[in-house]
Formats: sequence, structure tokens, C-alpha cells
Amino acid sequence: MMKKLLFAAMALLVSSAIFAEDWMEKIKWAPDNALYQINGKTVTKAEAQALDAGSIESVTVVTQEQAPEDLQAKAKNGYVAIYTKVHQITEAEKTPAQFKGGKEALDAYLAASVNYPEEEKNKDPKVNGYVVVKFMIQQDGSITNPQVVRSLTPACDEEALRVVRLMPNWEPGMAGGQPQVSIYQLPILFKAPKSDKVRRGRPASK
Repeated sequence: MMKKLLFAAMALLVSSAIFAEDWMEKIKWAPDNALYQINGKTVTKAEAQALDAGSIESVTVVTQEQAPEDLQAKAKNGYVAIYTKVHQITEAEKTPAQFKGGKEALDAYLAASVNYPEEEKNKDPKVNGYVVVKFMIQQDGSITNPQVVRSLTPACDEEALRVVRLMPNWEPGMAGGQPQVSIYQLPILFKAPKSDKVRRGRPASK
């Protein structure tokens, strides 16, 4: 029994080593001028190659057309998405990412920053509702890869993305005392100027 367990453990180690070599080979042979990202953060190829092979969860190399829509302009020579393994830490050791100053500060920022689109003001009836934007919060608190996951209108969607892109750095999520990459979904309210005819917004089809 002990021999079987030892053999299984050795096989697992060999398999892990093979995968690690495969990940590094993918990075090595990817175009030098491709867009490289580690956990959603843009890096150089040299930084990608400097990763510990054993820390890599996956490496995906795609063409510009296959890259996320919001990154295609920067991925003219291809896109390399690298994700690293996440250490399993208990919930008690985790702290979620938050806007600096907390929810009240975030609400104040949105209230001061979100503009109801001019082109929507000219429509009758006007639309009220939420745009939900998903984005990544990097270890330094910076915001990357904002994407609309619940749409209202094209103009409102673009305004929501603008507001998210201009947000100051957040307090990053923490796990085991170390900053972690987080994913956050933020609902952003669009409230039309007072009117007798206002319809409640539903997610616009794409």
C-alpha cells in the first residue's frame, strides 16, 4: 500500500513538472510584441518569463481576434493570458477589496462622477436603471479589464465604463496578510432628470 501511495505521489510530481514546462514553453514561443497579462495585469514578456513555473495555473495564447474585445486594440500581435495558482487560505484570513473610504466614499464618488448621457436626455420616455460593470482589482489596487455584464443602453454603458476607468486605486483584497487580485461587480445607477414619462430600464440586448 505504501509503495502504491509513493508511486502515485511521484507520478503527480512528474505530471506537475510537465505542465509547468509546457506553460513556460508557451510563453517562450509566443510573439515578443504580443500583449502579455498576468492575472489581468499587463506585463512585459521578460516579466512573464521570470515567473516561477510552479506558480502558473494556466497560459493561453490567442490571436488579436480571439482576445477580449476591450483588449483587441492593444493585442495586434496576439494576446497571452497567464493565471497563477491561488493559495488556499481560510475565510478568516481574507479581507475583500474595497474603495478607499468604504461604501460611503464609493457612493459619493459615483454621485459626483456619473453623468446622465446627453443623448438619453433627448429621448421620451427616458430610461432609469443600473449598468453593472465587472472589473479586476490588482494587488496594487489598480483597476483593470472593466466589462459591462448588465447593459442598460449603449450610452449609459459607455459612461459607466468611463467612470470605472477613472476610479482611484482601491484597497486591494488581502489573504494571509498578502494583497490579492480580486474581481468586483459594481452596479451604477442612471437616474433621468425629472420627467412625467420615465420607464424603468431593462438590460439592453447586445
